[in-house]
Amino acid sequence: IARRSGVDKNARMVMFGHSGSNDVDFQYDTVDEGDLLNAVDKIEAHLQFVDRRLTKTQKNTLPKKG
Repeated sequence: IARRSGVDKNARMVMFGHSGSNDVDFQYDTVDEGDLLNAVDKIEAHLQFVDRRLTKTQKNTLPKKG
């Protein structure tokens, strides 16, 4: 979900506890609190989008009354 939400690779690595010791980009790119808050916002927005799509799909698949 984090990748599909557009969360940066390094932020995902920090969020999920990966060290990234073999990744040169990770070694030189610091992920701070603001990056993590931005990641949470992106994930939340993505989940809301998915929820709206599912709700719309469910409404379209319900049998029509009458």
